[in-house]
Amino acid sequence: MPTLSLYFGPSFADLLWCNLTYRLEVATDDDRRSGEWILGRLPTCDLTINIRDVSRRHASINYSYAANQWSAQDLGSQEGTVLNGQRLKKGDLRPIEIGDRLWLASNLITVVEDEEDTVGKDDGPPTVASNKPLPFIPAPAPPAPPAPAPAATYADNIGFALQWLATPTTWMGGAVRFVVVGLVALVVVLVFG
Repeated sequence: MPTLSLYFGPSFADLLWCNLTYRLEVATDDDRRSGEWILGRLPTCDLTINIRDVSRRHASINYSYAANQWSAQDLGSQEGTVLNGQRLKKGDLRPIEIGDRLWLASNLITVVEDEEDTVGKDDGPPTVASNKPLPFIPAPAPPAPPAPAPAATYADNIGFALQWLATPTTWMGGAVRFVVVGLVALVVVLVFG
């Protein structure tokens, strides 16, 4: 599928496009033999650019399967379209390729390599494999497991019960605690009394 990536640099006046790389992809339908993207201020444009000096339908970027080529043309814009320093005439299709600079009025769009198809250049020294074995470094011993918690005692259980009685969180909790204390006192009186 033919693709073309456009970079809208940091000085691009429309903040929605500023510092953005936009990828154009041509449809692979059998009935469609070319692709066209309109650039301009109109919301119906394929790439809507909200800058005052960009015309409503400023320029187009096209792909032709027959020529296997991308091209750009001016659509009769007020401020003009410039490709690599040459102003385009209305309807004059000019081929574009990676590295070309397209100006819509005073706003620069650069044709860049597609990031997905690019493998970065290796500027470092060549990689050389070594036959020398690596030194053996034993793995550190795992840390000792923590000591088990002491078993709960009868005093712990009484402490938890007293803490529960002393800290009611709602008036209903206080009422429940009052009833529990009353029942325990009644049982103690009946059993020991």
